[in-house]
Amino acid sequence: MIQAYKNFWKQAFNYKGVSTRKDYWLVALANALIGLILGILIGITGAMNEVEILLGMIVLLIFYCLAVLVPTLPLCVRRLRDAGFHWAFMFFNFIPYIGSLVLTVLYCMPTKNKVVE
Repeated sequence: MIQAYKNFWKQAFNYKGVSTRKDYWLVALANALIGLILGILIGITGAMNEVEILLGMIVLLIFYCLAVLVPTLPLCVRRLRDAGFHWAFMFFNFIPYIGSLVLTVLYCMPTKNKVVE
């Protein structure tokens, strides 16, 4: 998981090539765990009535989410390409609810031999 996460950050601006299902889902799991940990810390500091620390944790979570957004887009494009789909399928994200579901199914598709540019 650590190697997949390192590659995630190293390939932050790489829209060419492919990403395997394993790489994609390990990164998704790592990001979910980091978000969960930050969420738990926000809950704990909120329960302690430490407003300054709480605001700091919320700002940290916002910065983390924005920072992760940059390398996530190329990762998704590479995953779609690996599954044999065109990168333009990313626009399904603009369809509420159904678009995310469709993309999740596409991300689960096995690797195709033919790479779609």
